[in-house]
Amino acid sequence: MTFNRIRRRLSMVPPLVLVIVVLILFGAATFSGYKLYDYTENNPRFCASCHIMDTAYAKWSKSVHQGVNCHDCHKLSYIERAKLVASFLFKRPASVPPRHGKIIVPYTVCIQCHLQGPVSEAHPIRGTAGHKKHFFDEGVECTRCHGTKLHEFLPESGFCTHCHRDIKVHSEVMAGFDCLTCHDFLSKSASTLIPERKVCLSCHQEMNPRVPFPTGLDTPMQLNCNTCHDPHERIKPSVEDCLNCHDQARRFGLHRLQDHQGCKSCHKPHAWKVRSRGVCLDCHKNRLQHGPGKRCDQCHEFRDLRMTERG
Repeated sequence: MTFNRIRRRLSMVPPLVLVIVVLILFGAATFSGYKLYDYTENNPRFCASCHIMDTAYAKWSKSVHQGVNCHDCHKLSYIERAKLVASFLFKRPASVPPRHGKIIVPYTVCIQCHLQGPVSEAHPIRGTAGHKKHFFDEGVECTRCHGTKLHEFLPESGFCTHCHRDIKVHSEVMAGFDCLTCHDFLSKSASTLIPERKVCLSCHQEMNPRVPFPTGLDTPMQLNCNTCHDPHERIKPSVEDCLNCHDQARRFGLHRLQDHQGCKSCHKPHAWKVRSRGVCLDCHKNRLQHGPGKRCDQCHEFRDLRMTERG
């Protein structure tokens, strides 16, 4: 009876009005559906509607990614989303399940912003020494170094030791340094992560060293410091280290004598060239008046004469 009344009343309504009403209802439903979809897909507050995400949301909102939508990084298939909803409705978990080693955000997501930096705030990784070694050459996943703690994207101090467990620093002064103090991960000028000479000197020239560093372009040994020094292996070079380059030294002149084979006894570190007779007199104190005013090597040959003639 009621249905018949409704039908009779609708038959009295002009068709145009019915079309307009239907279109309005359809438009309202479409708009509401879009707003719901946009809210679930693009509004991080939707994720925060689940109470177990409170901590994650709070840390995200204060992180360097606070302007990045959750789904820009956490890309789930519709099947995975359905499983999450089912788990929330039926299992009612009290906390976020552990990762169990799963890579939640793969590198393919990270490089969408960070490969060349299309986003103005994103740091580009292409051309940087550390990422060349770890990401491009060795295929290390981004999350091995970044985001090891919930929504903390900058690597924490000492994170390198998570993989490089056998690397130790034997220098007491440098033992407390973070790896990135010397190894410039973001350098675009270095071809490797081994620090260049200027990186070492930037600290060591300010440390009041017992042996000063000659800095002029005409000073000898314009080498990278790691040629002789390695805080992970050998802090100070040995005679064998010197002979790696100066392999002919012991074959000529007074270098052949056993008493003259401790290189650093005569060649003072970082100065290296013997510029005065005082170096010899440190040991030969009884020769103080012998050949006064002359440098000892002007008479006593240490080098191959042919090398001397060639300069």
